[in-house]
Amino acid sequence: MPGTLVQESSKNFFSIVKYLDLLEVNFDYINFINAIKEKTEDSLIWFSNFVWSNSIKNINDELNLPKPIFEIHWLSFSPIEKYFYQKTRKLYTIKISDIINKNNSALMKKLMDVDRNTKLDVVGDILTLLEACVVPLIHGKCMLKINGTFSLLDSLDNRIIKCRAECNELLNQCAKNLKKLAEVYMFVPDGDGKDFEKYIILLMDIISDTYKKQSLTIGTDYEIIELVYKFMSLLKENTSLGTKHPVYNISYFEKTIQNLESSILNVHSNNILQDQHMLQQKLAQTNSITEEINSLRHNDWWIDMLQCISSPSDFLTEVKTIIECNRKACIPNIVNQFRLKSISDINVTLTDWLTNIIITRNKVLSMYKTLDINSNGNNIKFGCTTAICTIRNQCLFCQFGCELCYYKKILINNNIENLDEDIMKNLTESNREQTISQHEILLRSLILCETNNSVTDDYIQIATKRMEILNVLSSEFLNLWKLWLSLDAYKMARQQLIKAKSTITIDEVLANIKNPRRSTKIKKMSDNIEITNFLRQYLSTLRPTILDYSNKFKTKYESLVYLKALPHIIKTSPIFCSCHGCDADINEHVILYCGHTICSKCLIQAYGNSNSIYLNCPKCRSSNLMENMECVKLYREFGDNLIGSYSIKLESIVSKLKKVIALDKCSKVIIFSSFEKSLDCLSSALRLNSIHFMRLNIGCFNSTTVLNNFQNSENITTILINYNIGLNNLKLNFATRVFFMEPIMDKSFENQIVDNIRSKQTKPTYVHHFIIKDSIEEKISNTFTNDDPSLGIDVTLGQLSELLISETDLQTD
Repeated sequence: MPGTLVQESSKNFFSIVKYLDLLEVNFDYINFINAIKEKTEDSLIWFSNFVWSNSIKNINDELNLPKPIFEIHWLSFSPIEKYFYQKTRKLYTIKISDIINKNNSALMKKLMDVDRNTKLDVVGDILTLLEACVVPLIHGKCMLKINGTFSLLDSLDNRIIKCRAECNELLNQCAKNLKKLAEVYMFVPDGDGKDFEKYIILLMDIISDTYKKQSLTIGTDYEIIELVYKFMSLLKENTSLGTKHPVYNISYFEKTIQNLESSILNVHSNNILQDQHMLQQKLAQTNSITEEINSLRHNDWWIDMLQCISSPSDFLTEVKTIIECNRKACIPNIVNQFRLKSISDINVTLTDWLTNIIITRNKVLSMYKTLDINSNGNNIKFGCTTAICTIRNQCLFCQFGCELCYYKKILINNNIENLDEDIMKNLTESNREQTISQHEILLRSLILCETNNSVTDDYIQIATKRMEILNVLSSEFLNLWKLWLSLDAYKMARQQLIKAKSTITIDEVLANIKNPRRSTKIKKMSDNIEITNFLRQYLSTLRPTILDYSNKFKTKYESLVYLKALPHIIKTSPIFCSCHGCDADINEHVILYCGHTICSKCLIQAYGNSNSIYLNCPKCRSSNLMENMECVKLYREFGDNLIGSYSIKLESIVSKLKKVIALDKCSKVIIFSSFEKSLDCLSSALRLNSIHFMRLNIGCFNSTTVLNNFQNSENITTILINYNIGLNNLKLNFATRVFFMEPIMDKSFENQIVDNIRSKQTKPTYVHHFIIKDSIEEKISNTFTNDDPSLGIDVTLGQLSELLISETDLQTD
């Protein structure tokens, strides 16, 4: 059959010669070989495509295959898409013009004869423009966010969270720099107080309740107290400023500090009251069984069980294994630590442990009662009476804490270094397995030992009741520990408040000015005049920084307020879908990061021919990154059956695919593209529109398996394939339709794909091309046609250049 050999090996020299020999013409082998001797590879490529394109007609006729049905879908850019495409085209047109000017003599050369760098530049720019026809590019790099974009209301929650985080960051930076300013002002005062007046106003603004309502903070309460206290100290020193401006009343700042202190201490006081109430209830329970608790130290309730152990070594080995399962590496196993070998060793160890528990408990409770008496019922006075205690000079509260820690060490498992609230919430008298100490494991193992069959049930019942007392002591300790944590937190809060209101030294101010270049200079400064000059120089850079952060925060805060008010605005305003730049009603618009929307005309007017990465909002004047804006369409050119906004090409492909599936649920559609990003965008669109599909990616080692799974699947109707995977030896004849996302310059390659799909078909194969008008796609479609399939191989540098630098391509709106 003509062309069969070439079909099996399109670049095989013997196949080409064999094909020419089959033709009913006089064929001169010698002249043919001499003609292609110098350019064997290029000639083989040309002949293989020529043979394929000419012989395939004969093959199709002999197989009686139905002719393919071609459909070209002509599409037009939306205004915003067209604007960004034209900017991208102009960017690359200028670049190509420079390349052509440098290689003017090579215009008539075939592309395969041009040097590698020039070839890559020209072809790379064409591919970029083809990719920009799928989703418009910003600055020729980043894709415009249009794939799957929904309305502003759909993405409102995420926008509010991001905007609030940015507001918090700006507010915190502003507060930190104000703190530095106040510290420097303590040693370099402002002469007339004019600048200081601005920062007082700014401070009063950021500590007001206005921003708290929007869940904005400038740090912890301690940090706010420290900031306010520093400015209040400056006001006390600069009495003239307070006289000129009564609004800067020192009492306002004093009241602010008092309110913050009260809110901090009240939280801890409430926790203390609650924890002490729970402890009193537990102590009332343990006081009723004081005798039983004190009797734990006597071994009469477990000594008989110890005597019944037939093999102490086996018993200790088993206990050691149990302990090892829950032991930390840094904590010794008591079997090894106390060198337990005999029954006597076990008796001494358990007796000492239980005795130590009772003695330590009585000491802890005694110290607690002393604290309770000294406080006269005021639980807040439980806290440390001095700001800082030393090891040699500890207050009663600190002594109580040390004794309680020792009690924890002997009663509770040493694996637990910190008993936090999460652990304590889950602990009860009946659920305290994770707090059992190694000694208690030893005692439990003794009572539950299987060799103690001679022990009576009454004896075991007595031992079980004594073990329950240990549970009660553990619960009592947990209440004591929780109260101590609350008291310690109150103590730490008081110390932090004292620190927040402490006076800073000049050395601390210089240490807070972190600048590696100036660190050496700061160390050498000893003269007060030199230090003052340095601090004045630092002030000159700090002041504009504060104002810059303040202005940015106010702009971002306006955006936050607007975003939070949007649901109400949309609900009450019938003309919400209007441009914030010109108030015109809009169908297609761009949502800026600040939340405001602008139409295509305002976008072009505001951005114009600029190559800046920022776009100023016409409403709030905030600077928005171009990459963060999103394009939304309120109209549907192909019907309202799509979910989300898409570029015109993706919208057309998804809409056509939905119609095909609606007509025939068993249809198999192959969508081809040479761009991974285009297939990524299409994949996202298909998922959002609930279209099941598969994808054959570059580097897939089981392409045949993927295609077989797709062919046999009843639910999956679509598969996405990149041209660059290599289509040789892949059978595609199960498909009923093929979509080409962009035109192909090598028409012989396209024909091979179509004929591969047509083989063994009894029904016509539908071939769909999606072409954007007034773009490089239209020029490629008109230039490279099936009338001359070899043109894709013989294309010259000049022909490719015409695709980019013609007058039509240079026009911009």
